[in-house]
Amino acid sequence: MAETLTTPAPTEKTTQKVDGTEVLFGLYNDEEILMDAVKKARADHLDIMDVYTPFPLHGLDPILGLSESRLLIAGFIYGLTGASL
Repeated sequence: MAETLTTPAPTEKTTQKVDGTEVLFGLYNDEEILMDAVKKARADHLDIMDVYTPFPLHGLDPILGLSESRLLIAGFIYGLTGASL
């Protein structure tokens, strides 16, 4: 498994070859800078596989192109089922 590389400043980027694919790693200290970087990467047609944050970033899912989760609907249905028993 490849070791994750991070950069000391948000403007620096580090690349590494993983299984023949060039992978870009970055460390950002501010959520707005991260959101701008994701927007720029998507505009440059880069594939974004994952974004890890220590807390939820509201508005990141639409920028990544992810659809809304069906977990809310499933939780509501299972909650109704549990409450009726």
